[in-house]
Amino acid sequence: MTTPSPFGPERVSLAASNYEAQEWLSRQLAIEFQMSGRSVGELADELGVSVADAKSWIDGGNDLTLSELRQLANAVDAHVTYKVSPLRTRHRRMFDDLEDFTGWVDTNWDAHSSAVSV
Repeated sequence: MTTPSPFGPERVSLAASNYEAQEWLSRQLAIEFQMSGRSVGELADELGVSVADAKSWIDGGNDLTLSELRQLANAVDAHVTYKVSPLRTRHRRMFDDLEDFTGWVDTNWDAHSSAVSV
């Protein structure tokens, strides 16, 4: 069995999907901020950051940590749900490994069932 390249099509697709999810989340938080009717200055005060940093948080210019993301969501009265799904590529490799496994033992179940009386 060959080991897939870390930059194969499945990994590139996964990375693109994760990036799109991050971009979507940033856009949604920006919309929530706009709907709050608050100024960037008010947001900066609540977050304890400079106005420039608060603007960057809203514009998606900062790569926020999970703690910062939570703080921003709280500040704009938004609920953020985190979801992690297993990688299909990892599961596919595990099944490939099982197919290549040579330690399987053939069992003649018919021979065993005749020894069982009912």
